[in-house]
Amino acid sequence: MIEYDKALKCDKENVQVLKLKQEIQRAQAGPPGGGMGNMFGGPEAEAKLRANPRIAKYFEDPQFNNMW
Repeated sequence: MIEYDKALKCDKENVQVLKLKQEIQRAQAGPPGGGMGNMFGGPEAEAKLRANPRIAKYFEDPQFNNMW
């Protein structure tokens, strides 16, 4: 975050830096109501993980599922 602030000191209207800084702030704040939300890309990303044989087994583990 500090690097974005430094960049904005040089160019206060840099739209790209402002947008990235806002995205980071939203991600750090988390979704409304807590939880992981779309931190890892939402349903599409989860479907890809479930399709991966090395990772899919974790979704069958109740202890893993209760972490979220």
